[in-house]
Amino acid sequence: MSECGFPVMLDLRARRAVVVGLGRVGRRKAASLVAAGAYVMAVEPRLVPSEPGVIVIAEAFRPAHLDGFSIAMAAATPEVNRSVVEAARTRGIWVNSASDPEQGDILVPASLHLGRLTLSVSTDGAGPAAARSLRDLVSGALPAGVEEWLELIAEQRTLVKETVSDPEARRRLFLEWSAPEWAARVAAEGVDAICALWEADRLAVLAEGRARPGEH
Repeated sequence: MSECGFPVMLDLRARRAVVVGLGRVGRRKAASLVAAGAYVMAVEPRLVPSEPGVIVIAEAFRPAHLDGFSIAMAAATPEVNRSVVEAARTRGIWVNSASDPEQGDILVPASLHLGRLTLSVSTDGAGPAAARSLRDLVSGALPAGVEEWLELIAEQRTLVKETVSDPEARRRLFLEWSAPEWAARVAAEGVDAICALWEADRLAVLAEGRARPGEH
């Protein structure tokens, strides 16, 4: 994996993902894929506890196990992981290798999920523990009320798009409401109070537009 990796969020809802190896790392990856909405199959020859939402194939890995899948996570022994990577590459499947991240196409960052917020930190494979430490450091600096603030932004964006026709006016509102200071105000004053302030802003913009009927 090069230093110019391309950060991206994947929508895995209804996608088919396979995890090879259901040890500690494999179970964590499988759980994350299930939480993302993927259909998850795991290949594990040992007798292991079931994982919610995961179909387990109790067999040794074979390349054919990857047929029909969109993404693969290799979390077995280094030897098996190399076989998974090779088979995935042959089939054009995106693959992550837990034992040798640079051999795969995907690096899984250390992530934190807070409602609509996803905070991810990657060290380009240099050190997962360092990525987790940095994630925790950054997450500790997040203001209180960030989840409620982002949910309110989502609601208000929909309303503004439906009612404010002037693109520049919409942009001004979105920029104003996107200042992080609003998160602390949501925590201190409550969602209803901030919603009322933003509604007043929106109505003021609408009134301004009606006062200038020739402008769009």
